[in-house]
Amino acid sequence: MKQSLSFVFAVVAALVVGACGEPPATGRVADIGGLSGDATAGAGLYETHCLACHGDDARSGSAGENLADEVAEEQDEFIEAILEGKDNGAMPAFADTLSDQEIADILAHIASL
Repeated sequence: MKQSLSFVFAVVAALVVGACGEPPATGRVADIGGLSGDATAGAGLYETHCLACHGDDARSGSAGENLADEVAEEQDEFIEAILEGKDNGAMPAFADTLSDQEIADILAHIASL
């Protein structure tokens, strides 16, 4: 019995350590994906942080990708790009700039376009 409990505790400890060992964005991506965004609040945030590169309609910006199609297709990857930026440096990281709710609001605004 004592060995069985030790085994159970070892398994639980491994699972907890494994869950905590995820990259920070992974948990945050899931948190953001589970939020209900406010498209009206997101419109102002989009204008401040996204419009210059992605355009008024989120489809035809001068430097950015077509966000309107991406947000529906690959939401987790889309959120990761907002948090971490893009490898090429063209897209800045917003992990320290925008809250989870603000990102969810921006996603709701883009989805409403």
